[in-house]
Amino acid sequence: LLNKSIFVHLNFPYPITVSMIHMICTCIFSYLSIRIMDQPLKNLTFEQHKLVAAFSLLFCANIMVGNIGIHYTSVAMSQVIRASIPGVTMALSFLILGKSYTQNHLLTIFIVIAGVILATYGDLEYNVFGVLLQILGCILSACKSVTASKFLIGELKFHPFELAYRMALYATFEMLFFSFILGEARDIYDTRMDYDW
Repeated sequence: LLNKSIFVHLNFPYPITVSMIHMICTCIFSYLSIRIMDQPLKNLTFEQHKLVAAFSLLFCANIMVGNIGIHYTSVAMSQVIRASIPGVTMALSFLILGKSYTQNHLLTIFIVIAGVILATYGDLEYNVFGVLLQILGCILSACKSVTASKFLIGELKFHPFELAYRMALYATFEMLFFSFILGEARDIYDTRMDYDW
């Protein structure tokens, strides 16, 4: 919701840059939380750094695609699609991790999705491109959740704040790269005089 209001009300149509600012804040506050809790950072091998960097690309893609998608859909439409993330996550967990779920779990997910649809009925503005991006964002978010469990309970057993810190650090630079490649950085530089910095 906040991102959509930034795009609409502040007339700042740069979803990758908004995502990058999100990552910078996540990195800073995760690091501060680690220090306040006196939680030591793990020493990673080069191979482990590569795994975290690859995971951060998934994390980065999830946030960027979601922010770009919300630029083309209403908040209500975005909420309807994103309400299905737990269901998609359950499906991927079943397929990848072999987890099973009860009928009560499935019924709960169905009720949540139906409730969101009913609550937002009538305000579903969208275009096909935006909906496709939101669906892709849903799939990426589910993949991120399933993969995160491997980092939290697998070989590395990261503390959640350390995982957020490491992913956000890599994702910040990845988003900066995408910002330059896709022209957002240039657009911001060219229009900087339009904003009261």
